[in-house]
Amino acid sequence: MYTTSEVQELFKTRPMNLLCKKHIVQPKTAGTFLVDLLCVPLKDIRQDGYGRYKHQGCSTIKGTDIKRVYHHFELPDGNRLTRVIMHNNSPSPDTAIMNYACLKAEVLPTTRSHGNIKHGNAGFVTTLSSVKACIDSNSKSMKAKQALGETQKLFPITEAPSAAAVPRNIRQAKYSRTKALQQLPPYLKESIPRNEFHQLILDMKRGTEQCIRSINQTPDSSMVVIGSDDQINLLRKCCVRDKAVLNIDPTFNLGPFEVTSLTFKNTLLRKNHNTDGNSSPIILGPAMIHT
Repeated sequence: MYTTSEVQELFKTRPMNLLCKKHIVQPKTAGTFLVDLLCVPLKDIRQDGYGRYKHQGCSTIKGTDIKRVYHHFELPDGNRLTRVIMHNNSPSPDTAIMNYACLKAEVLPTTRSHGNIKHGNAGFVTTLSSVKACIDSNSKSMKAKQALGETQKLFPITEAPSAAAVPRNIRQAKYSRTKALQQLPPYLKESIPRNEFHQLILDMKRGTEQCIRSINQTPDSSMVVIGSDDQINLLRKCCVRDKAVLNIDPTFNLGPFEVTSLTFKNTLLRKNHNTDGNSSPIILGPAMIHT
């Protein structure tokens, strides 16, 4: 493949000894062709006899007016043929460069039935290494269900050449998630998230949730105090400086936990339609989630 400066020089000089003036049809080997668009129209050079390519997008080389168009085609032997067409981004370009490269497909390993299969006699198909690497990468920062969903977006079943090219099921994602948690540092292994409360502990240690103010846990109870910095500062101004009343509003049996919220009057605001001393609106402050 030519460099950007070499491509610009080829388009500028158009060396006659390198120009291809015939229609290129099914090139047998990977290579680069300099095509004379005065002899072969741009719309015709894409019809190279391989069938319908899949369009992968286009781009412009930075600092130039050279446009690149990317395609790929699945060959019968399982390999992938990639094609890049470059030409000047003008109404009537006179030269184009076509680059062909053949990428070897991943091997789809299969094994014979082990005799314990419940339904049918189909062999077991292992997942491609690229798919497993994607699941492992997502499992480091996501739960199993979310990691599986993100992987399925990158490897959709509608475009899969075989069952090995898609994630298998949720069990595969859970196993990957378990391996990822086992690789955590020692101070995080003690807080492996198994429910919502443990997830809060893990987020607080990692610093990903800034609204968690404190976590208290005893053998009989657990409590998490949540609140933003703005809520804490406003609570200090209204209840300490302006002597506003702090109300405690407990809510029982909210799922597996109970929630106690703090409310107070925002003395920095006044209602226009009310002129008495109790015209400040009541707002929600920090809250406690406890068992």
